[in-house]
Amino acid sequence: MPKGESKLIIGGDIEELEVNCWRGVFSHAYTTSVKMTVVFADSVNGTKLYRGKVAASSSQNDVSFSEEMLSGQISNALGDAIEKVFKEKNVSDKIQGIMK
Repeated sequence: MPKGESKLIIGGDIEELEVNCWRGVFSHAYTTSVKMTVVFADSVNGTKLYRGKVAASSSQNDVSFSEEMLSGQISNALGDAIEKVFKEKNVSDKIQGIMK
């Protein structure tokens, strides 16, 4: 684990990222799903605080197609996955414990 001036190291990997766009005559459907591993570590003590797997998805229908909407769906799915990690009480408690 790298040592540095920061107290918290955030890492992980995206294990699966699926993005679909179905272009129809009158509407377009966007769907995104993500599965990822998230790791939080204490860089001062060199200890792992949390390691967990999380999954999330996002979908939307719209009458027009745009790459911005497609990238927005990816962003929403990743954001939802990160929010799920922080909903676990012990994760927030451990991070707040080292940030003091």
